[in-house]
Amino acid sequence: MNGYKKIVCSSAVADYSSMIKDVFDRVEDGDTVEFEKGVYPIGDTNSYKTYIGLSNNDYGERKIAVYVRDKKDITIKGNGATLFLTSEIGAFGFVNCRNVVLSGFCIDYEKNCHLEFKIDAINGTEIRLKKREGFDFEMSNALYVRGRKLSSALSMEFDEQRKRPYANRSYYFLNFGDEQMPPYYTAARLEEKDGALILRSEIAPKLHEGGVLVVCYRKTRDVQCCFFDGCSGVAMSDMEIAYSPSMGIIAQMTENIAIRNVNVRPNGRHGLVSAVCDASHFVHCDGFLKINDCNFYNTMDDGVNVHGNYATVHSVQGDTVLLHIRHEQQEYVNTYKKGDVFKIYEGKSVNVVASPEVVYSELTAPNTVKLVCKGDISAVKEGDTACNYDRMPEVEISGVSVGNNRPRGLLLHSSKKTVVKDCVFSDCEHGIELAGDTDYWFESGGCTDVTIRNCVFDDCNYSAGDFAIM
Repeated sequence: MNGYKKIVCSSAVADYSSMIKDVFDRVEDGDTVEFEKGVYPIGDTNSYKTYIGLSNNDYGERKIAVYVRDKKDITIKGNGATLFLTSEIGAFGFVNCRNVVLSGFCIDYEKNCHLEFKIDAINGTEIRLKKREGFDFEMSNALYVRGRKLSSALSMEFDEQRKRPYANRSYYFLNFGDEQMPPYYTAARLEEKDGALILRSEIAPKLHEGGVLVVCYRKTRDVQCCFFDGCSGVAMSDMEIAYSPSMGIIAQMTENIAIRNVNVRPNGRHGLVSAVCDASHFVHCDGFLKINDCNFYNTMDDGVNVHGNYATVHSVQGDTVLLHIRHEQQEYVNTYKKGDVFKIYEGKSVNVVASPEVVYSELTAPNTVKLVCKGDISAVKEGDTACNYDRMPEVEISGVSVGNNRPRGLLLHSSKKTVVKDCVFSDCEHGIELAGDTDYWFESGGCTDVTIRNCVFDDCNYSAGDFAIM
């Protein structure tokens, strides 16, 4: 019989981090851990700490409330429990686990990881901002949030009445300091004047008096509500993610994922935002990915993103290829395994010059993968593009609603069969995007079999973009 452990909620416990860590330190294969319904405050003093690299996020030490590694047949039941995270830590992390069942939790955070300001008045390039309750900061020659100086931020204006980005308004990357920024950043200056906060920037004429300026000041993606790395057989259901400092759900190199009735949406405590990044993100997953009956609303990035990673050939010698990982937030992640058959394209074209099999794979540096190959790679040269094309899932997305978020609804880049049905999209850009890129994120595309059926596209592209499906 499976082992059974129960965590009981008590109002006398101010921080459950030690208790939860003690329980999961003793978890064995086949165990069930059940939480009593209630609110569990969890800080980072005695939480799990481990270094891990997650694609499209930042490498570094992760602080996690519940961390399970190298286990199989694990069931975790929340029964409606709320994990109330009082520090910037993740709720759940699973590494190299098989057959994980996770259900019945609400995940919420005590503090916001973005700012919101009411746009009180606009005069030329001067914007008068009002502080909104729950979004605390300090001014001392610059704006500080919990000791962090605001130097730059992704920002966007929201319509408070409709709880969504303003129509016909794009997002902005604002530079609040004197440091060198890419050319797409817009200069902005904050100061206190007559008891008010004044923002000076050329974006002023594009804003509305009465709107809400959302400022995402966190510089790193390092706090995910739930992540799965190298797992197999994940069933996640009946969960509410009320807020996330980074992504809601991220899975990489994980096969056979089923997500049902998992909702990333505001609960009223965090203003207009539910997640500072994507609601859900899947990188080089395999087997199947099923997302059914979910709601993804008010995120500052996409609702669902399914993709692989492109890399560039650095050098070729004999049967060995060195690949260069191009984006810094994909470093420390090796997406190639022994036995994988991958594709190498000529330059940045779609002309396949080799399809070798991986005999040996090693991450030799944060941004370098060494592959020993079987097969003809004589035509491969420096600068070609590689992709683990077949390590992608069959995708089924049904009964999902995505809306009020900053960019797109679904980004679907799988090379396997993809079906989207009975979904509703009300995104400020495209509802569904089928694409890839080799100029910034290096997210691989290559869709070959996509069916979109019986979906409603309700007022998409109201902020940017041209098509409901692109």
